[in-house]
Amino acid sequence: MTKILFISTVSVIVLLSGCGESQKETKTNEPKKETTQLNQTKAQTNNQQTNEAKKESAQTAKQEVKKETKQSNKNAEAKRLYSKCASCHGVDGKTKAMGKSAIIAGQSSQDLQKKLKEYKEGKRDVSGMGSVMKNQVAPLSDKELKILADYISSLK
Repeated sequence: MTKILFISTVSVIVLLSGCGESQKETKTNEPKKETTQLNQTKAQTNNQQTNEAKKESAQTAKQEVKKETKQSNKNAEAKRLYSKCASCHGVDGKTKAMGKSAIIAGQSSQDLQKKLKEYKEGKRDVSGMGSVMKNQVAPLSDKELKILADYISSLK
């Protein structure tokens, strides 16, 4: 009976000490799990931030391309509009048309717009060139007159 009691006591001690070790293992594994989860969360956050930054960068690049394309189209339109003017005013706008007009290169865009509109409406006639100028600018819209005036004012 003493043997049975001794064996039972030893068995209980072994069982209890074994359970304690697995609890210790569980406790030591829990911080590792928390650290791993924390690292995964940080990695996901970093990935999201990187993706957002990439999207923003792509959007900015698209906007820049659009802006450059628009400006390029505007410049091409301005040159096309000015091509009719160049035969009298010169490619650089520094020729006195028919030896009569002022040099138009570098004049302010606002002044040029005003003068072009006056020619278009038949209200301006400098050195007898009013009808010639009216025929040149009559088909142009107000937007085209602005583009043209901006272009001429940029000639220096």
